[in-house]
Amino acid sequence: MSGEGRAQDASATDFAPHGEVRGYVFGDYFYKIAGDTASWGNSQYADTEEGMHGGELRRLYLGYDYFITPDVSTRVLLEANDGTTFANGSYGVRVKLGYLSWAQPLGVPVTVNVGLAPTPIFTFPEKTWGYRSIEKEVLDARGFGSSTDQGVLVEGSTGSQGGYRLMVAGNSGTKPDTDPHLGVYGSVFQRVFGDRLSLEVMGSHLPRRGDRTRTIGRLFAGYEVGAVTFGVEMAGIYEQAPAELGAIPGTEMTRVLVSTFSSIALRRTGPAVKAFARYDFFDPDLGFEIGRGYTSPDPFYTEHLVLLGLDIAPHPRVHVIPNLWINAYRARGNTSDRTPDVVPRVTFYFIYN
Repeated sequence: MSGEGRAQDASATDFAPHGEVRGYVFGDYFYKIAGDTASWGNSQYADTEEGMHGGELRRLYLGYDYFITPDVSTRVLLEANDGTTFANGSYGVRVKLGYLSWAQPLGVPVTVNVGLAPTPIFTFPEKTWGYRSIEKEVLDARGFGSSTDQGVLVEGSTGSQGGYRLMVAGNSGTKPDTDPHLGVYGSVFQRVFGDRLSLEVMGSHLPRRGDRTRTIGRLFAGYEVGAVTFGVEMAGIYEQAPAELGAIPGTEMTRVLVSTFSSIALRRTGPAVKAFARYDFFDPDLGFEIGRGYTSPDPFYTEHLVLLGLDIAPHPRVHVIPNLWINAYRARGNTSDRTPDVVPRVTFYFIYN
């Protein structure tokens, strides 16, 4: 559901304004068979009680694209998920996207998107990973940044199989923009070797109130050959006045994230079957020190996420995905050990558009 490549190819002579409904749904039946019951942690099942099981709708997208001219279109996207609920606990709905897209404005070879638009922060590696229904991209999974923001996104080409995305936004995600600070995002990507190798460099600088800032840099490489896909992502996050140090001006933390994944098509015809695996490493404070004055338990552990699964697709738009989700913790200093969170699931995913 990104804004890339949305301009229509039809010429002005045979074009008629039209709309398209788009979206998808995914959710799971899960069972947390191991793990501590803790009130902290930013991974999916960190605060889920051991022994808990049940069904969970993790995302429902309902979007509408309207093509006004071959070069001008609009997009509205609504989302319901397990983190958006009404006061009575039932699933709620929020606005995820709402923007105008103009390709080649005044003949300039770029696409300009204005409004609540997708940021460049997660888009590129998430497409190569291909299993958002199982887990978010590694920066997204750990809560660093927002997939949407209110501002202006400019997309363009750097030549054959390459491009860039630049965005200036309110740094408020899907919430009303009441912070005077502006966030800046940038991504440059290139595909080589017949589109098999994908490379990207991404950076963002997100200032906040109270002398707080978050600066992110990422390198990503993905390779697809035949039935096999590989990917590796490395990211660093530098924060001034982080919450884990009481948001005190002058304090700082550097975090490190590394993610590597692979998938292979085992069967290409009815039903298609793919196997996939992923490993994420997360160090919440590269300069960890005992007695530094942390107000959160997070920095006392490095975290290791492992995902394994089979994607069974009886139809290209319908997927049944048995998978295993494990997040392990390695204590630092004299910190007490924490039991890994182990969650087998069956994920259901279907697409409609």
